Amino acid sequence: MCFISFVEEYWPGQKPGTTIGRIEVHTRDSDYADEEIGWATARVDRFNKFRARWDFRDITAYHLEWLREYVKREFCGRVENREVGT
Repeated sequence: MCFISFVEEYWPGQKPGTTIGRIEVHTRDSDYADEEIGWATARVDRFNKFRARWDFRDITAYHLEWLREYVKREFCGRVENREVGT
């Protein structure tokens, strides 16, 4: 089991209508994330629905693997010449 939380970030030069950030993955008793899964997308409405469903949840290793692949496929791309999630 692990706990995930979404952290939105702002990058200088970020285009309006985009969202950029990371999903922090906590797998042990620690104040720091063991892993971060980045995102950058202009699909803000779709991403916000996804985040509302998954934010601040305990998930299994199976769901974590699915989440990594889904975020990479659906919400990672080039935004203002920065790549995340790859």
